[in-house]
Amino acid sequence: MPSAATFSIHRLTFGGIWLGLLAWLAQAQSPPRLLREAYDLEKVVPEGTLVQLPCPIEADPDTLFFEWYRDREPLDAFADERYRIQGNGVLKIKSAVPEDTGLYVCRAVNGFGKADVNITLIVLGKPRLTQVSRPMNFVVVGSSVPLKCLAKGEPRPQISWLKNGKPLPDSNLPANTRGSHWILFLQNLQASDTGNYTCVARNNFGSASASFVIKVIDRVRTKPEFVQGYPPNVTAYVDEAISLQCLLSSDIPPNVQWLKQVSPSDPSSLDQNMHAVKLFGEYYNVLKSTEVIERMDGFFMSKLIFQSVQESDDGKYICLGANAMGFSSRSAFLKVLPKSSSQIFNQASIPFPLLIAVIICGAILLAACLGLILYCRSRKCSSSSSRDTSSAATNTTSSSSSKTCSTTERKHSYVGMTYKPPLTNVRDDLGMPSPSRIYIAPGQLHRTVPLNAILI
Repeated sequence: MPSAATFSIHRLTFGGIWLGLLAWLAQAQSPPRLLREAYDLEKVVPEGTLVQLPCPIEADPDTLFFEWYRDREPLDAFADERYRIQGNGVLKIKSAVPEDTGLYVCRAVNGFGKADVNITLIVLGKPRLTQVSRPMNFVVVGSSVPLKCLAKGEPRPQISWLKNGKPLPDSNLPANTRGSHWILFLQNLQASDTGNYTCVARNNFGSASASFVIKVIDRVRTKPEFVQGYPPNVTAYVDEAISLQCLLSSDIPPNVQWLKQVSPSDPSSLDQNMHAVKLFGEYYNVLKSTEVIERMDGFFMSKLIFQSVQESDDGKYICLGANAMGFSSRSAFLKVLPKSSSQIFNQASIPFPLLIAVIICGAILLAACLGLILYCRSRKCSSSSSRDTSSAATNTTSSSSSKTCSTTERKHSYVGMTYKPPLTNVRDDLGMPSPSRIYIAPGQLHRTVPLNAILI
């Protein structure tokens, strides 16, 4: 029989199991809860570090999933492969950079609710310039120019300004100049203010800089002037690559804009060109801006390039050049013609390199044929000479008792072979055989020459 002490132990054991089960059920059926260490979290790391941000949440892991946000934006929106969310909710950031600095939020969610953990991440690194003024190389005497140089970094960077490589502190700034940490104001500029201005953002981890070249010139007294003959009229065929060229002179680089006239023969086209501008009583479409190049001779060139001109490009064009004193304009006409039959034939004909190759191959083949013909003729003549030599030797042997013996052969081209007419012995007046032999041919009588006369 169990004792009272044993019974008490069993009661405690079952009671503990029951309480644990109740606690587990309560945890499994409740929203996620923040742990004590989940408050006032801040992490400071140097640039290039592998960062691990925890998500200290208490909840049943089987029913829990995690979402991460940076500056209230889901991490999915950044599409950065350096971010990885682990199964336990830990966020890993590979090779952290100063741009990763911000407020991160881990959101734990289950079927009963959610909980958020805020973590501030500070990545220490050298400054990075975030906003810099556009370059403006030429400015007119008396004008004002703000030079903007914004930078970010941890620790917060300090800004300093240089002119031609030398520090430009506030105490040394000209009376007509005001300086601040992020913007340098240059007012009432004079020729002496010409120079190279540099802003430097610096902290304990490095620096970043940007430079501005300022050239102060006398006030522009004239508007841009076009060089005589520019832009010229151009005539081209469909699909040709051509350009309209605009050449002008100006004290400073001008702004150049090309415009194309809206077809006056088609009034309905105005309804389709809502952005057309009226100039000199006509309507024009503003074309895409082109680069203005300063030539070695001091003139400025702008080209409107057509890679493959079409009939729809036909029309009137205007080159508009402007500076601080005003603008000038010149017009040019582009005439686009349909392809001629000769051009179509040339495009469809054999390419020139292939034509050269065909000619060379034909010449080689012709030379080979001529060589083969000459070779065959030489072989034939060689065989004929051999037969003639053999025949002559035989006749010499058979007529050793005779003083003369000769043969004459006649070739008939119309049969393509050697014709040998019959030989007839001729007798002299005494009835004795004559040493000569003659051919008897139809209608002809040929006396042969003694063979020994030929051999002598």
